[in-house]
Amino acid sequence: MTETRLFEVALEMDAAGHASPRYAQATAYCAVWARDAAEAEHLARGDRRPGDPPLLPLPARVRAVDAQGWDAHITAHWPGLRAHLPDERAMQALREQPVASPVRMAFFPHD
Repeated sequence: MTETRLFEVALEMDAAGHASPRYAQATAYCAVWARDAAEAEHLARGDRRPGDPPLLPLPARVRAVDAQGWDAHITAHWPGLRAHLPDERAMQALREQPVASPVRMAFFPHD
């Protein structure tokens, strides 16, 4: 069995109706356990819920994250969201689930 790793995935979405009208699109970030970057993108794209903005046909930005350094990663890259995101122990617990849903991190509208 291939070991899973932690990835951060950024997907581009159509922001119409989900943000200020001045913004054309948005970037949605999530963290996901996967075997590789391609699977991480696939899982992130598949995590659709009713009312979610449509995804744009643009490549995702995927980067591996040191799972043992999750707390440090959040402190360095997402300090304002620290209180809203799972801590390192909770992220490790997600890894043990048979099917771990992506953790939605942030949604940033932009031009």
